[in-house]
Amino acid sequence: MVQEIAQEIIRSARKKGAQDIYFVPKLDDYELHMRVGDERCKIGSYDFEKFAAVISHFKFVAGMNVGEKRRSNLVPVIMNMTRRWRPYVYLQ
Repeated sequence: MVQEIAQEIIRSARKKGAQDIYFVPKLDDYELHMRVGDERCKIGSYDFEKFAAVISHFKFVAGMNVGEKRRSNLVPVIMNMTRRWRPYVYLQ
């Protein structure tokens, strides 16, 4: 389930031509934003508990400390969907 959500986010970002993906924590949920060109667009909101697992997945794929939760992170996630597309995932 977590991997499918992560892959769908990457597919969506690729389809939109996004350069960056942002996960922004709010009180009860996470907001998903993507930067396309010069604009940062809100894509949707996700349940806080469920989406924490998706964030941990991206951190694991990037070789980061999954247990670190105190600070913002820039996670260079390079997916093998295409060799030229290299999104960055920002965990705020």
